[in-house]
Amino acid sequence: MKLFFIPLIVALLVIIALDWFIYRRLKKSQRWKKGWRRAHVATAVPLTAGMICLPFIPHGGLSNEVLLAIMWFLFIFYPFVAIKYFALAIYSLSWIKSLPERGKKFVRFASIASAVILVAILIFSAVVTPYRYEVNRVTIEFDNLPKDFDGYTIAQFSDAHLGTYGTDTAFVAQYINAINSLKPNLICFTGDLVNQRTSEAKPYTGQLKRLHAPDGVLSILGNHDYDDYSDWDTPREKSADRQALRTLQEQCGWTLVDNTHLFIKHGNDSIAIIGMGNFAGSSKHNPTYGKLESSYPNVNDSCFKILLQHNPEAWRQIIVGKTNIDLTLAGHTHAMQIMFKIFGHRLSPARFKFKEWGGLYSEGRQQLYVNIGMGMVGIPMRVGATPEITLITLKRK
Repeated sequence: MKLFFIPLIVALLVIIALDWFIYRRLKKSQRWKKGWRRAHVATAVPLTAGMICLPFIPHGGLSNEVLLAIMWFLFIFYPFVAIKYFALAIYSLSWIKSLPERGKKFVRFASIASAVILVAILIFSAVVTPYRYEVNRVTIEFDNLPKDFDGYTIAQFSDAHLGTYGTDTAFVAQYINAINSLKPNLICFTGDLVNQRTSEAKPYTGQLKRLHAPDGVLSILGNHDYDDYSDWDTPREKSADRQALRTLQEQCGWTLVDNTHLFIKHGNDSIAIIGMGNFAGSSKHNPTYGKLESSYPNVNDSCFKILLQHNPEAWRQIIVGKTNIDLTLAGHTHAMQIMFKIFGHRLSPARFKFKEWGGLYSEGRQQLYVNIGMGMVGIPMRVGATPEITLITLKRK
């Protein structure tokens, strides 16, 4: 978790000024009793004090329990403060002197109603949406798909962030049941099993072992799986934890395709599955951990190829037009955990950061699918961005 000190100070000063303004306004108003002022102070002071203290916590060395507590604090602070000021902006319209009294009453009602509705949406997004998975079935056609792979199915899931669930395995069990029920030929996990450390995944090994497909479960590492979000006493300790995550996946029966590749054979045909270490892309915090040339030296050979890469930015920067890799499977974006479906179109603020943020994309004959993930990081909520399981069916044109 990275906090930028100067923007935080500016935000806090704005919040303190607005809270003081609200308090003064409540004090002058004849309509509000002392109880409302006290309620305002009782909520504003501890939240602001918490935000002042937050930058001084050594975030990298936190236990998963403390990290979860911070995530829930941020969930309470940022969205609810935004709602408060949004409602205040509406309520301030009632101060217009030329507005008739009936209009002022309507504006006050609208400010309260909008706040109640938005709070309800936030609570739903924290306690309901993250535990309602959605299966997206996608058929992708290729004119060069080997004949014996026509109809081949791949179940993709991504960004589990198991630490965010603590030790409660109930939802993960349901999610895995759903993947297995699809009976895919192959299961692919495209990175971010944990938030900070391997220990977060240990309560879930029994569930992860249950994943099954005839051609196995393949996985890659995401940016959170390299232990860069935690402080370590020595580089050796960090390396040991990363190795522990590899070992855990192997114990679960997964095959970690880390900067390497393998071939899957069906009938008389075969395809290549390439796993590449996380690509940094626009991130200034995470290094690039793999090279495509090392993962599959002859990237322009005639073999049908599927690349597993956590960050979808790699597709446009190093895949399209530079290789003949047919299909890339990625995750990472979470759709910023905010997504709305309007008339069949999916809208998300992730589009302002990622050119390809969720769903199927194509450029010429090359295709990319971005899974919006299963878990949460940062703030524990998903506004409309339901945890995703993708069932991809490969078809020969």
